[in-house]
Amino acid sequence: MSEKEQKSLFENMDDFNHWNKHWKNMPEFKNKDVKPYLTVKLHLLTKEAKEKFAKLIDQTITEKTQYINYPKKDFSPKEYLYVNEDENES
Repeated sequence: MSEKEQKSLFENMDDFNHWNKHWKNMPEFKNKDVKPYLTVKLHLLTKEAKEKFAKLIDQTITEKTQYINYPKKDFSPKEYLYVNEDENES
């Protein structure tokens, strides 16, 4: 397919850019630095060691646990919710 044949991945760019009409007079968004200070690999050699370590840091560790934060970081749902004040706006 030539460059002339494929003008856009989207047939109507207005549909793709719908966020533009809502993003007026919005405050600048800045991400917090969420990188960890230090990352350490830890091998827990026995089930008892896992249980003792989990108790020591007061966190739940299962066989499916891939990572933990210390101190424990609670992710509040309110951090990920927003309210669209004009639900009828399209």
